[in-house]
Amino acid sequence: MKEGMLGKKQFCQQCGSEMKIKKCNDRSDRWKWERSWQLKRKRHKVEKSLRCGSWFDKSNMTLEEILKLTYLCCQGLDQWQIKHKLGVCSNTVVD
Repeated sequence: MKEGMLGKKQFCQQCGSEMKIKKCNDRSDRWKWERSWQLKRKRHKVEKSLRCGSWFDKSNMTLEEILKLTYLCCQGLDQWQIKHKLGVCSNTVVD
């Protein structure tokens, strides 16, 4: 977040309130945006990916893989070298 790779704030699409970051075990990133509240004895819960709004929002790669790929791109390696170092297919590097 400090480096601008992840959004600093997310808002609930149902109530417009600011969401909070919560640790979780059901996602590869281990974190998610969450907003939960109760209205007339009915609990509501909205979740979003930690990546929501970032440039890798729709990626299936783990955050670790994304950071490694980003680092290798910044080092000036070409697509073949990145593919070889990360063990991913060419389409992954291009996408």
